Amino acid sequence: LQNGFVVIEGSFEGEFNPSQFETPFRAGTTVAFQIDLTSVTEIETGKPYLLSFIVPAAKIIECPEEVSGADLVTVKGTFKVYKSEGNPAIQVKIRNDDTAA
Repeated sequence: LQNGFVVIEGSFEGEFNPSQFETPFRAGTTVAFQIDLTSVTEIETGKPYLLSFIVPAAKIIECPEEVSGADLVTVKGTFKVYKSEGNPAIQVKIRNDDTAA
């Protein structure tokens, strides 16, 4: 039996974009995101191998931007995943050439 709550947290790093990171962080709003990992090899025409993580509801916990000179402004932050109405906390999509499944 499961004892306690499952907590899903993670971190991210990327080019700073206020509407994607700072605005939802300051407002405390829930955001959705998706991470797709694809290959250059295609299973069939136009369809590469795919591993996709879909998070319907997360809150950005911290997102300090880093300015280190005249280069791109980046942000490193953390997020916490929540269960949204009617959706699981995380969805995983896999596209491969395994025909046994």
